[in-house]
Formats: sequence, structure tokens, C-alpha cells
Amino acid sequence: MTPKQSSPSRWPPAVHLIVRVIRNLFQALIGSYALSLTVFLVLRAISGDALSLVAIFNTYLHLLLILSPLALIPALILRNRLLLVLLALPILTFVIDYGGQFMPRSAVHAADQTELRLLTYNLLRSNLNTDATTAIIRESGADVVALQELTPLQAEAFNASLRDLYPYLAFHPQEDFSGQGVLSRYPIRSDEFWQIHLGHQRIELEIEGQWIALYNAHPIHPFIGGFPNFYQPGDRANEIEVLLSRTAAESIPVLLVGDFNLSDQESLYQQISARFSDAYRQIGWGMGFTYPNMGILLARIDYVFHSADFTPLEARALPDGGGSDHLPLWVRLGLNGS
Repeated sequence: MTPKQSSPSRWPPAVHLIVRVIRNLFQALIGSYALSLTVFLVLRAISGDALSLVAIFNTYLHLLLILSPLALIPALILRNRLLLVLLALPILTFVIDYGGQFMPRSAVHAADQTELRLLTYNLLRSNLNTDATTAIIRESGADVVALQELTPLQAEAFNASLRDLYPYLAFHPQEDFSGQGVLSRYPIRSDEFWQIHLGHQRIELEIEGQWIALYNAHPIHPFIGGFPNFYQPGDRANEIEVLLSRTAAESIPVLLVGDFNLSDQESLYQQISARFSDAYRQIGWGMGFTYPNMGILLARIDYVFHSADFTPLEARALPDGGGSDHLPLWVRLGLNGS
């Protein structure tokens, strides 16, 4: 019997060579990504944020983790076991940190809970489009609006155009980035503004007979120096320490909201989330990116943290920033009965 011969390839040798080169380059690219990310995750587990390089990469680590499930597809097609091994830790980290945010979730509004709709919105100091920002706030249906980078121009526009919806205002406009303000349908009992680098604000609100403390925060971002000392996280850490110290003294329900200039992969986020719950992580869908609103969103740095007195019911980033470099974050919460 004559042995069966394989049919000759329809492609010339040069094409086969090109395909082989592309295949090898692609495997090398995925392998380099997976190996580098795995080494980084191990190094982070050992050192935390003690190493500046680790702390810097933590800022946008979520973007690298997002790629790991996508890289799994070609690794499976190529049947490359080494790539699958190298991708295991990044994929596991992504699933643990973000997998729940891609699963269907719902919350039950208990009968004894008062519903509160909250908007936190960094307006952008240089934003002159008061019509757009006013429309976004009006159409959001929020009961309370926390504003960062509030300028005298924006404050004047809101005071003139939104009084019918928000009879209670606590504004501290500034010409620089430190302006803060709150619009509320509920009575404001007290209002305190202080500035370390950027502005911070604490107000007390009466909601259906219950008093709550709302902290409107805006810690400074860490990329404030010149090369080579462009990353200086100390000032931001000090501001967050002050916020956590002040909130620790509260005896009433607490909301800690605003633009934190902080990734959820950083150790400072872990310090906050050890004390307060992150409403978007609990009930929001997807990555929830809010910044920078310039054609492509890369990070979630706007947050609504809450004490155990609240139940998150809904959370989402609004689709339009009204000329700001941030998207507003809208959250619906249930306030437990007293």
C-alpha cells in the first residue's frame, strides 16, 4: 500500500515565513505583557505602595488588567500553555477586582428607607458653559448636588437658574481649582469650608427628620512636580488622612463624595474603603470611568463613599460632562430609618 502523501500547500514559502514571523511576534508581545504584569502584581503584593514605581503604575493598573481577558482569546487560539500560565494571575486579579461589576446586580429599597439621589460633579475651573452645566444638574433629578472647582461664574448661574429646584445652597466659589459648593432640596444646618491644597467642605443636611454629614472632597492629584520628581503623593495622602480623621468623629450617617484624584488600585483607596463603602463598586455596572472626558475615558476618580446607614440602589456616570473634563457621577441611595 502506498503511504498517503500530504497535499502541497497553496501558499508559497515566503507567505508561510511571514505568517510564522507574525505569529511569533504576537506570542512574544502577549508573553511580554503577561510576564511584566505578573511580576508587577507579585512585587506589589510584597511591597505595597512603598516603591514609587509601584505607586505610579497603580494609578492606571486597571487599564492593564482590562487587557488580560482580551489577551486570553489569542492565547487559547494559539494553544500556547506558557501564555495561559502567565495570564493566570492578571486574569484572576481582574476577576476579583472588577468581575462583579460586569454581573447583573440589583438592590431592594426597604420600606423604612428614605431615598436620596445624589450627584457629584467636577465642573472644571475653566469651563464657561454655564447653560450646559445648569441643564445637566436640572435634568439629573438629584436631591443633592456636590460641586468641585466651582467658580464665581458658575455659582452665579446656579444661584439664578436653579433656586426653584434647590432652595438651599452652600457655595464657596474660587477663581482657582479650590471652589466647592452644594445644592440641596433639603435644609442645610451647618456649612464648613477649608482649604489645604484644594477645597473641602462639610455640611449637615436634614433628610426627612434625619441629620446626615456630607463631605464634599477634592484632594490634590499626585502628579504635581517637575521631572524627575513629578510624582508626589504625600500631599494627597495628608488631605485624605484629614478627611478620615474628621469623619471618624461623626455620630450621624456620613457621605464622603467628590473628585478624589485617586484610582481604586491605590492603597489610599483601600484606606477609605476600609471605613466606607464605594457605592459604584457595590451597585454600578462596568468600569464607571469618569475621567478624562476628552474623547476617551481612562479612570474612575469620582466617588460616592457612604457609611453603613445607606444602601446603594443605583449608580452610573452621566454621559455628558457639559464642557467639564469629568463626567458627573449619579447615585441613588436608601437612607436607613433612625
